[in-house]
Amino acid sequence: MDDPEVAADDADGDRRAWGAVAGAVALAYVVAVAADRVLLVADGATYTDLHRHLDAGPARAALAAAALAVLFHGLDGVRRLVGPPPAADVRWRAAVAFATWAIWLPLALVVLWPAVDGVAS
Repeated sequence: MDDPEVAADDADGDRRAWGAVAGAVALAYVVAVAADRVLLVADGATYTDLHRHLDAGPARAALAAAALAVLFHGLDGVRRLVGPPPAADVRWRAAVAFATWAIWLPLALVVLWPAVDGVAS
């Protein structure tokens, strides 16, 4: 028979792994934005050339993925701060999953739409 405490620990381990991945992606995004701002101050022409290419579909997909990582990492962090102990937080986990997808799906549509609209026309 399956032990619910073991299942909760396994789920929390999976959640921690995804939380770590999301945290690493969020950190990489913050470092990239900081480097982008340094480039803007250092060389405006190179900054403009770089951003001319960032309007393409793959760059927008990467931005949407980074937004998903930032959302999940932030919401999961709030869950850890204010939620109940790990054995009793199934509802909090569900709320984090729901909020992550409910916020990210329209956000991803807004981020990706210019690339999709450019291909369609």
